Amino acid sequence: MDTREKLAEELANALGDALVSAVAYGPPEAKPGVVPSLLVVLAEVSSDNLALMRKPIADALKKEAIGVMTLTENELKRSADVFPIKFRAIRRNGKTLHGKDLVQKMEIRDSHLRLRCEQELKNLSLRLRQRYLQGLRTAKQKASALSSSVGSLRQDLAVLAELKEGKSDVSSNELTEIAKGWDLDLSLLDKAEKLAEEKKPDDSEADSIYHAFRAMVDQAADIADRL
Repeated sequence: MDTREKLAEELANALGDALVSAVAYGPPEAKPGVVPSLLVVLAEVSSDNLALMRKPIADALKKEAIGVMTLTENELKRSADVFPIKFRAIRRNGKTLHGKDLVQKMEIRDSHLRLRCEQELKNLSLRLRQRYLQGLRTAKQKASALSSSVGSLRQDLAVLAELKEGKSDVSSNELTEIAKGWDLDLSLLDKAEKLAEEKKPDDSEADSIYHAFRAMVDQAADIADRL
């Protein structure tokens, strides 16, 4: 039993009928910028229910980093238009550990996905510019900033590719070919991840990859805007 399964079990024991559903999502172990997570759907987000959740969550956090998102069933139903990419990923790869299987019933519209992609990409572009100007001084810092951004860019590009092709999913090979049609070389993402693994990355190389990555984000945001 992994940490999320154990946490779902302990939350069910603590909350009883107040726990409507628990869904595991995200990677099986922590990666730069993303951690294993649990969607907890409550009958009511009351002070009593939140208090009952604190100890099981604290115990889980002692074992590993884990994210917990808490919503009511009504909030979940009304969140697909606000967080379409997140709930698309949960619907596709999540696993219901307890209670109702609510996520599979969510309607996620293409128009919401496109708009959210554009928003995320433009936010990422602004963050990359700001961090370069105000905080990134060493090659290691630049490499770390890139590593924490690769997953987000890859996910947004996959969504854009699916929207372009009218598919519910695209393989990594399909994504690479579609990206080439947009004049985007996805090998840059692998270079960014590899850079973060180096103990002492070269500063000029880190700077070059950082700006190439930033330019790719800008180009992807423009693609999302025109899609």
